Amino acid sequence: MIFPEQLAYTMSMRRLLLLIFVGVACEPLTEESSVEENDIYHGRLTIASGNYEAIRFTPQSGDSILGGARQNSGSAFTFFWATESEYNEWVSSGDKNGLNDYSENVSSVNVAGSITSGGNYYVVFSATGGQTNLDVRFKTRRWKE
Repeated sequence: MIFPEQLAYTMSMRRLLLLIFVGVACEPLTEESSVEENDIYHGRLTIASGNYEAIRFTPQSGDSILGGARQNSGSAFTFFWATESEYNEWVSSGDKNGLNDYSENVSSVNVAGSITSGGNYYVVFSATGGQTNLDVRFKTRRWKE
């Protein structure tokens, strides 16, 4: 049998523990995150047939590129990411050598790669078979020291 005094004590302890838990849960974190992320692009793209969209970003050596794209309507697309010199070579001659994660005629793509040297890079989407509409999210990630 529980006496009223015991019940009151038990309820008071539960309230105290709840207040302590809420207080600890709401305490701001004092440590900084060891990861820094920067969006390259996050949104929708519409690319007309025969055109491409190149999104420039400037990572540091040792960064990672993460992301993906999904066709939500229209035709399949071509995708790659590249250094500025590889991108310029592709624009001038169509050369595919050195292009990272090159994928033709796809409806989606996912990327997780390493950036070996800093500088300008491009994420490229091309609509060769007709207009394409894409949902896109790409970012870089850097581990802080």
